[in-house]
Amino acid sequence: MKKFLVMILAALVGFSAVEAKPSKAFKKMVKEYKAEGWTVPIGNQPLENQISRSLEFQEALDENGENKYVIGDAMSIGENFDAAKFQAMELVKIDIASKLSSDITQLIDNQLANKQLTAEEAASLVQSVSGGKSLISAKLGRLIQLVAVYRDKPNKNKEVRVVCAYSTKKAKEAALATIRETLEDKSSELSGKVDKLLGL
Repeated sequence: MKKFLVMILAALVGFSAVEAKPSKAFKKMVKEYKAEGWTVPIGNQPLENQISRSLEFQEALDENGENKYVIGDAMSIGENFDAAKFQAMELVKIDIASKLSSDITQLIDNQLANKQLTAEEAASLVQSVSGGKSLISAKLGRLIQLVAVYRDKPNKNKEVRVVCAYSTKKAKEAALATIRETLEDKSSELSGKVDKLLGL
């Protein structure tokens, strides 16, 4: 009996020590980054760790089975890493706002198709969303940095690439605030429909 328990314990220890095999997406992404010549700045997490974390955030779902985070990706070139990274972070916000705007426009189209919105209401909302991308990006708070890498250009400038995440819920709240501002002169009924549209 004692020998049997020892065998079970050994098997459990062995099982817990086995690490999950890297996914195909992970391997492919690491390979692409390296092939494109991206380098991790000294003091930052290794590339593999950054990409693994990035995939975790991309695959994270909320209680409704929807993406928990909006992922933004941007590149910028500067004389040094910090300057290029600062600009890339600003571009990431615009990327996130653009993705969110596209998602909201799709929701509006669906509501129009289902006759939950009139053509006039849908047009007003699409106009507010399309014209408010920069306003939405300005309302975004602190981004969650997932990947930060760079590569040297022939003229010695640095090209920086950053991938960041932002809470989908908070991003929707920023979009809602922007749309409400642009709808101030319109009916409160339409503003209420926006709340429902975004699930807030």
